[in-house]
Amino acid sequence: MPTEEERLIREMILQLKLGRIETAYFQDKFGVNILHQFGEAYQKLRDYEMLDFDSQSVTLSREGLLRVDQLLPEFYHEKYRNSRYT
Repeated sequence: MPTEEERLIREMILQLKLGRIETAYFQDKFGVNILHQFGEAYQKLRDYEMLDFDSQSVTLSREGLLRVDQLLPEFYHEKYRNSRYT
């Protein structure tokens, strides 16, 4: 059974694949400010011009949308980042 953090991450990346997420949704549902919890990952992707964010939302750039599946591992728990599917 997934942990609360794993459910948060799964839902966040699924919504991110749609191109935009609202930070308040995650605060209300999980009690987590995703920009604080995942701030380093969001800042890194902003620096690469894959997305932009403010206190209310995260929005992928056109390039970010095209490469979204490659960006998602930034949010995975450390133990899953180098996992291979067989």
